[in-house]
Amino acid sequence: MKWAGPVAALVSLTGCEAAMDRWFPPQFKPAQLEQRIRTHIAEQKLPSPQSVSCPRKLTSTPGDTVQCAVTSAAGDRYHYRFVSEHRQGQRLQYELREVRQFVSVRELEDSIARTLAKSGSAAAKVACPGSLTGPVGRRLDCVATSLSGETESVALTVVQVGEDVSQMRYQITTRITRERLQAGLKSALNERAKLSARSVRCDGPLGEQAGDLVRCVAVVDGARRVGLTVKTAQRDPETRMQNFEFQLDPDSARH
Repeated sequence: MKWAGPVAALVSLTGCEAAMDRWFPPQFKPAQLEQRIRTHIAEQKLPSPQSVSCPRKLTSTPGDTVQCAVTSAAGDRYHYRFVSEHRQGQRLQYELREVRQFVSVRELEDSIARTLAKSGSAAAKVACPGSLTGPVGRRLDCVATSLSGETESVALTVVQVGEDVSQMRYQITTRITRERLQAGLKSALNERAKLSARSVRCDGPLGEQAGDLVRCVAVVDGARRVGLTVKTAQRDPETRMQNFEFQLDPDSARH
């Protein structure tokens, strides 16, 4: 019997909490939503946005949706969408989704750098003039600077758009600069032609049209000079990376 009092008190308190939950259901005020967006952006290690604005509170009604406007540090405008899912007592569960129809400058530059690195041409710096948006066919030209200081143009073209950026697709189109061509030929001579290439020098970069020619000279097997005729090949249909073909041309070696 001596435990009856505390148990009754506990039940009474639980009933009070249930009543408060019924009359004062959990919710997030606009300022709280805005702070959660800022925290989410900081966790992604992105620059703090210029502004975040949510029009109203998020209630605990399942499916309730609040879309907040964000202006990034670079000046791009997009949204974050909160959707109520369910609640557990005073805890409101929700989905937070970024909604934008552009690819940011930082994402573009990182994507180009990764593409160039895969092709064996690491970039010291990649610079894009702005974000990439639709419609399909829109093009943006960026500039990549190699470790030696040589620059090249990299074209980005939108090939698919959708409700938000998760559905946007774009192609990266690069050309073979003289520096990349020389490095690629040296590697090809060593691996495919089984020649020990010390160096390769070309007249210039490779043209962008299939069939364009450029002449090069390689120093192989110690000091022997070998001429090369290099031709632009068809681009890779998936990656849009430029390809080339070459053939040995000993008579064209220059002295």
